[in-house]
Amino acid sequence: IVQKMLKVSDSATEHCVMILWAVCYLSPDQRARNAVQESNGMTKILLLMQSNCSPAVRQRAGDLLKIFREMSKDGGVYSYDSK
Repeated sequence: IVQKMLKVSDSATEHCVMILWAVCYLSPDQRARNAVQESNGMTKILLLMQSNCSPAVRQRAGDLLKIFREMSKDGGVYSYDSK
């Protein structure tokens, strides 16, 4: 899903974000979160948030970024430095 997220229509991109949000936010399983991080998902989510997406998608994308930020604090796979 992450690999195709920015290569499809706006509607399909919104569905991708909703699916990722459901899997990563609602599921206690870390494997899905790790898979998203390993496939450069955080960068794609940031790019999506800068695009012209709906407020609902922007909110879900923000929730995903919060999840990944917490994972990086806990020694997760991905760490992001804005400097």
